[in-house]
Amino acid sequence: MGLFKKETCFLCGKKVGFLQKTNLTDGETLCVNCRLKHCSINNKKIKELSSEEVKEHIEQLEKQQEFCKNELSKKDFFRYSNDHVKTIFADELGVFAVKNEDVEEQSIYEVFRYDQITNYFLYAPATHDENDRLTIEKVEVIIELEGHPYCEFIRIPCAVSYRGVRVYENSAEELMKKLDEIFDKPHKPIENKVLKEFSIGIGGLKFGKSPVNEIQNIKGIFTKPEGSKENESYVKNAKGKYTERADKALQGYK
Repeated sequence: MGLFKKETCFLCGKKVGFLQKTNLTDGETLCVNCRLKHCSINNKKIKELSSEEVKEHIEQLEKQQEFCKNELSKKDFFRYSNDHVKTIFADELGVFAVKNEDVEEQSIYEVFRYDQITNYFLYAPATHDENDRLTIEKVEVIIELEGHPYCEFIRIPCAVSYRGVRVYENSAEELMKKLDEIFDKPHKPIENKVLKEFSIGIGGLKFGKSPVNEIQNIKGIFTKPEGSKENESYVKNAKGKYTERADKALQGYK
């Protein structure tokens, strides 16, 4: 009977069943609606927190919403948006903000510092059909982080592409060019030849459980070691200049 026992969400006070809750370390319960509405979808460690720590997490996100409203809405910062995500890159403040549009209940911008970034690269999982033709499932830009309390990487969807490589090319190009600019890397446009190789089925790319370490090779394209090692070096050399900017910008929102 314990499996079907309803418990009370410590935030909203509603009774919730087994499949609609997260059990916290201090015995309190967080319902799925409150988690989606108030907590970061990037925070996979919610169940490792106490109710007080969840409150602190929510308070921090509320301060980030205030920061975005007060600081990021004033100027014409670089914005990258599509049906899945909204982002704002503020070079002079040393921060970027990401809002996931796939979760209907959530309307939260998360703020990240440029000096937390360690790497960025394209991720393009694909499948073969019965005729061994390659289909790109989606294209994302992965931004790896360090020093963040709960997030090791951010996924920024660029396109869901079913043989629609033109959409992918234009979308990913814009974001990768911006990241190259942030970290003083000469930008190399994505070549059409690469996209044609996808469409005619050369090679293959396995969709691994972790986009960080299970990317396989398509002729040396989009593999993390070859595709991002140079990016990692540029990030390491350039990101220090953003520390003071981020410290100053976020000072009143801690």
